[in-house]
Amino acid sequence: LYRRPLGPGLYDAIIAACQRAGYSPRIGQEAPRMLATLSLVAAGLGVTLIPASMQRIGIDGVAYCAIERKAGLVAPLNLAYRRGETAPAACRFIALARRIAR
Repeated sequence: LYRRPLGPGLYDAIIAACQRAGYSPRIGQEAPRMLATLSLVAAGLGVTLIPASMQRIGIDGVAYCAIERKAGLVAPLNLAYRRGETAPAACRFIALARRIAR
């Protein structure tokens, strides 16, 4: 996730949406820029929620999944994750995000 001071409204909306879905995200790292969060995803260090416009940035190994409005977020978001992700925690989060998005 990118650092809260850079976008407190979106940051808080993401955390609140996760909590409404019964999930408290474990934030291992915060990055100074959204592009840096995608680099962390590509390196296999987790998943991130980003504005839909960021999906145009093509990074090898990163896949994007749209999150539906019914998740209660105030901005269009996509889930970025490493293609072929096998880490159990990341896979559970991806599955949860897909369930919420439907």
